[in-house]
Amino acid sequence: MYCLVCGVQPKVNHNEWRLLYFISFLLLVAFFVLNMFVGVVVENFHKCREKQEQEEKARRAAVRARKIDRKRKRPSLTITFSHSHSLIVAQWSMALQ
Repeated sequence: MYCLVCGVQPKVNHNEWRLLYFISFLLLVAFFVLNMFVGVVVENFHKCREKQEQEEKARRAAVRARKIDRKRKRPSLTITFSHSHSLIVAQWSMALQ
C-alpha cells in the first residue's frame, strides 16, 4: 500500500494501468465471443442456402423433364383435303419423338 497525497488514506492495489488492461481485456473477449457467434450463424445460413439451391435445381430439372415429356406425347392434328370428294379429313396422331 502506498499514499498518493499526504494526509489521505492509502488505496489498496491502486494502479490505473490495471483498469486499462481490464477494460481492454473485456472488449477483446466480447469481440471474440461475438465473432464466434456470428461465424456459426453465417455458416449455418450458407449450409441452408446451398441445400435450398440444390432442391430448387432438382425441382427445375423435374419441371423441365415434364415439359419435354408433354411435348413428346402431345397429339398433333393432321388435316388433309381430298379434291375428288371435296372432303376435309382431320386425324389426330400421337407424335413420337
